[in-house]
Amino acid sequence: MNRSVGICIMFLALLLAAALPKNTNAQDASASDAREIKKQVRKMLKSGTDFFDEGLVDSATAQFQGVLALDSVNPDAFYYLARVTLTHGDSAATLADLKEAVVKAPRSFRLKRFLARMHLALNEPAEAQKLAEEVLMIRQRDGEALYLKGCALLMAGDSAQAVQILGQALEITEARGKK
Repeated sequence: MNRSVGICIMFLALLLAAALPKNTNAQDASASDAREIKKQVRKMLKSGTDFFDEGLVDSATAQFQGVLALDSVNPDAFYYLARVTLTHGDSAATLADLKEAVVKAPRSFRLKRFLARMHLALNEPAEAQKLAEEVLMIRQRDGEALYLKGCALLMAGDSAQAVQILGQALEITEARGKK
C-alpha cells in the first residue's frame, strides 16, 4: 500500500472519531457512536464500490481500508479489498487476503464462496469443496455453494456426485428465478 494512502486512512479515522457526538451518558454515547460508525461505514462502502466500479482502485482501496479502521471485521470491506487485489492479477495475494478475511469474519458466506472460487481457479478442489461444505452446513439450499461443490467434485474426478450436486444447484437457481 502506498504510504500516503495509509496516512490518509489514519487521518480519516481520527477525523471520524473526533466528529462523533459527545454525550454525557456513557450508554447513550456508545449507542449513538455505534450508529454513527455504522452510518459512516455504509457511506464508505458505497463510495468504495463506486470508485471500484469506475476503475479507481487506489481510491476504492482507501475507502475499504478506512472501513476496516472503523470496523476491523467488516466482511464487505474484506470482500472488495480481495477483488481489488485480484484486479492486479495477483491470485496468490488474493488467496492470502481471503484466508485472513475468513479467519476474521468466519460467518461470512460471501467470503467463503469467494475463497472457494479462488481455490478452484488455482486447481485446489479439495479446499474449495471444504469451504462450500462449510457454507452448506448452515445454508443447505445455497445454490452458489452447491455449484462450487459440484465443480470441485468434477475437478477431483467424481463425475457422478458432481452431476447430482450441480443438478441440485440448477434446481435451486431455477426455482429462485421464477419468484
